Amino acid sequence: MSLQLKEILPGIYHIKFPNQYGLTSTFMRLQEFYESSFEEIRNQYFTVEQYMDRYAQEFGNFMYFSDWNGFNVPGDVISRFFRKFSNIKSRHTYQYLTIKEKRLLKLVLPLIQSDTNFYLIATHKDQDLQHEIAHGFWYLNDKYQKAMMKLVSKYEHVNEFKELLLKKGYGENVLDDEVHAYLTHGTKTYLKNQFKFKQTWSLPTKFKQVFDKHKKEQKKIMEGKKVDA
Repeated sequence: MSLQLKEILPGIYHIKFPNQYGLTSTFMRLQEFYESSFEEIRNQYFTVEQYMDRYAQEFGNFMYFSDWNGFNVPGDVISRFFRKFSNIKSRHTYQYLTIKEKRLLKLVLPLIQSDTNFYLIATHKDQDLQHEIAHGFWYLNDKYQKAMMKLVSKYEHVNEFKELLLKKGYGENVLDDEVHAYLTHGTKTYLKNQFKFKQTWSLPTKFKQVFDKHKKEQKKIMEGKKVDA
């Protein structure tokens, strides 16, 4: 499986996978290290088998490889993940990265070594790309995050929506970010099917407006054009 890493917007790097299994099996441990709802998993070393068992225990079966379609991880988390997962000393643990994780490390190592602030997103379907880009904007741009955080805090069903995200398996550390991304690019039908989002809940258009404005500015930067103040 040949993969390419491409900077699609300033600081946001994208990997397009040919299929869902290749995507999820590559990113599972990295993503869960970043935002797992399981305290014994998030920010900890764990094996693939340990996570599969914990996931099945929580949800009744292991369906991870068909449950997820996109991934997003900040650069500093990626650096911590590879330091921790490739330097396990105990002979009682699987101390090495999987073949797919080693392939990913080879792609992102120049970014890690350059000590730049970056955000990595990965998809296998084009329709998931904008959602993942929103996460990149949230992490990389304080002005964007503050504007979106203001909208999230004012959303009338924010607490109920967060509860639905927790039940799906998202960690508490990313709830505001996820609310913003789903309200920016989700549809009521999609959110109902994925999270039991109620049809009576609103989808404010302001989220998409803020996203579109920021994306337009970032595209100009990529094209080498000066953004008007």
